[in-house]
Amino acid sequence: MEAKIMKRLDMSRCGNLERHSVCCEYHSNAYPLENNSYENNFAPSSTCTLSSTPPEPQSNCCGKEATNSDRIIGGTETNIDEYPWLVLIEYVRKATSEIEVGCAGSLISGKYVLTAAHCLRGQTIAAHIPVNVRLGEYNISNIGPDCVKAPGGGIDCTENPVVIPIEQTFIHEEYNENDIQGHNDIALIRLMTMAPYTEFIRPICLPTSEFSEDTTNKKRLFASGWGLTETLESMSPVKRGVELPYMSFEECYKFYSYNNIMLTKQQLCAGGEPGKDSCKGDSGGPLMYLKGDLYEVTGVVSFGPLICGQSIPSVYINVYQYLPWIWQHINNS
Repeated sequence: MEAKIMKRLDMSRCGNLERHSVCCEYHSNAYPLENNSYENNFAPSSTCTLSSTPPEPQSNCCGKEATNSDRIIGGTETNIDEYPWLVLIEYVRKATSEIEVGCAGSLISGKYVLTAAHCLRGQTIAAHIPVNVRLGEYNISNIGPDCVKAPGGGIDCTENPVVIPIEQTFIHEEYNENDIQGHNDIALIRLMTMAPYTEFIRPICLPTSEFSEDTTNKKRLFASGWGLTETLESMSPVKRGVELPYMSFEECYKFYSYNNIMLTKQQLCAGGEPGKDSCKGDSGGPLMYLKGDLYEVTGVVSFGPLICGQSIPSVYINVYQYLPWIWQHINNS
C-alpha cells in the first residue's frame, strides 16, 4: 500500500527537485520597491455581487479579469491582476500551530472553492489541518499589498489579501487517497463568510460544455500557481502562469497505461509538448480555458509525470463530468 502511495507522489514530482513537488520553474523578476508610495491603476468597479451560487456566464460576473492586459505565458510571472479566482489554502501545522500555505484552488462563487481531494485528505497532509482560504494573493513572500512596475509606467498594487476561515469541506465520496489512478480527486471548500468581488478577487466560470467535444482553439489552456503542493513545498513566491496544449484522452491514455495508470473520461490531459513545462501549476489549482472572453475551470490539477517539459502530459480532473456532484453539494449545504 505504501509503495503505491509513493509511486503516485513520485509521478507528481519534477526532476532535480525535492520529493513530491509539482513542477514549477523558478524565475523571479519581481520589481523591488524604492519606497512605500504607490499608484493604483485599477479598472472601474464592477456591479457584481457574489452569492453562494456560482454566477452564470451571461452575467459577466465570472471568468473575467479586471483588465484585458496581454497574456504572459511560458512559465513566467503573471500580471498582478491576472487569474483573480486563484486562491491558496492555509494549513495549521499540528506540531507547532504555525500557519503555512499549501495547495491552490479556484473560487467558483462567493462561498465555494474548487480544489483537489488530495489537498484535504491523505498521508501527505496528515501533519496539517486545512483552516483558511487566502484570496487576492500575488507574492506570498510579502505581507500586505504587492506592487510591481506597470508596463506603461507607474506602479500597480494589489489590495491586502483576504483570509476567510473554512466552514466545511466536501471530498468526493468515491475518492481513495491510496488509489494511484487519481480517480475522483475533487473537493469543495465552503467558506465561513462571503468572498468580496474586487479587481483581485473574482470567481471563475464553471464549464458550460464538455471540453473534449469543443472543436475551437483547444491550445488555449492555462495553468497558474506558486508551485505549492499538498506537502506545502514552495517553488516561487510570485504567482506564475503557463499556456498548455490539450491532449486527447486516447493519446493520454496510451502514455499512462504503460505504467498501469488507467485513466477514465472523468480525467483530461494537458501538456505533453516538449519544452512546454507541462506540469506547471499547483496541486488543486485550475486548468483554465478561455472561451470567448471568459475563463472556465476546465480541470483541477491532480498529478503528472516525473520530469516536466517532456512528451508526457499532466492529468487533471475533468470538471464538466462532476458538475452534478458540485451542484448537489452547493444546493444541499
